[in-house]
Amino acid sequence: MKKLLFIAAAIVLSGNWSALHSAQLIPMSVEDLTREATYVIEGQVLSVNSSWNADRTQIYTYVSIAVSRSIKQDFPLPILEMRLLGGEIPGEDIGMEVYELPKFVPATNVVLFLGQNPQSLTPVISGTQGAFVVTADPATGQLAAIPQEGQVVPKSEFDRRIQQALGR
Repeated sequence: MKKLLFIAAAIVLSGNWSALHSAQLIPMSVEDLTREATYVIEGQVLSVNSSWNADRTQIYTYVSIAVSRSIKQDFPLPILEMRLLGGEIPGEDIGMEVYELPKFVPATNVVLFLGQNPQSLTPVISGTQGAFVVTADPATGQLAAIPQEGQVVPKSEFDRRIQQALGR
């Protein structure tokens, strides 16, 4: 059986209920995410790799995304390199999951709402809310922006809502 460490579980076990409550995310609309983000980018996930830090006390996941389009503010690099807390170690029976951080899968197309520092451990605005997979909607076959949590949005409506929030 795979061992999985949960940050939220550690908070609960420590009795720090206020920390767990404050970790809950406030729901944000596409418009809210757009206004809050420094960068909004579209791209393809190139790679996802998890490994221990040097002391073997933390697990990090390294995600590379080829930026195909800057939607809000020009993103300064052709490839976004993110280091996220948590992940599963290949070949080992252990992992660490951080509640509300988005998960990435190689070869998927994504739209990300990023904060001012894309190199931080939490670069995506509002966790899973700020990461959308762009693919065909299983129900309609139409191109859609699919959040990790929440409602599927047709891609044309998703783009229109972002542009409207940007005042365009």
